[in-house]
Amino acid sequence: MRARPGRDDDGHTLLETLVSLGILATVLAALTLFYLASTAATRRQADAQAATQLAVSGMERVSLLTGAALLAGRTEQAVRQQVRAPGVDAYLDPAKTALVWQDPAATGGPAAALSLPTSPQPVLVGGAPTKFRQSWYVGECWRPASGGDCVVVPADQRAGRVHLYRVVVAVTWPSRDCPGGTCAQVTAMLRAPGSADPTFGL
Repeated sequence: MRARPGRDDDGHTLLETLVSLGILATVLAALTLFYLASTAATRRQADAQAATQLAVSGMERVSLLTGAALLAGRTEQAVRQQVRAPGVDAYLDPAKTALVWQDPAATGGPAAALSLPTSPQPVLVGGAPTKFRQSWYVGECWRPASGGDCVVVPADQRAGRVHLYRVVVAVTWPSRDCPGGTCAQVTAMLRAPGSADPTFGL
């Protein structure tokens, strides 16, 4: 009885299967990483868009107040102790902005109603808190009558300059994508103390 001749590919089937599985695993891993990266990018974009809208709504709240009402209820202690959100320091640089608060003598004491809170306020949707927080900061500066940067100047140099309030709105939310675990969207406007007309982006 003759022995059957051996096949040239005997013994290679298992190896080929393992190689195929390895290639498949590599492809799946790459697809998974791509999916996770895409999902994270989409989430970051959605958060940034939501924060931008909330910053605009925060400015709309400011626009409803007259210049003098911006300081209502904002005591010196509360203003000095106000926690600064990331990105706010660029607007509240002492060379550009001097912190300002309500003069208790103006009304005989702190105002009962706080127009712009001095602590971060949770943003509510349908009555439920979200991960976003809104903060408002108010300072003052003086701009040349002919235009230009609004900055802090000594009292003896303020004649001929326009006195303005700089209002900063910051929206923050927790995220591992930003330094310190907190992301922020910050915007600002200038307001004359007796005016209701804002100037954005300053």
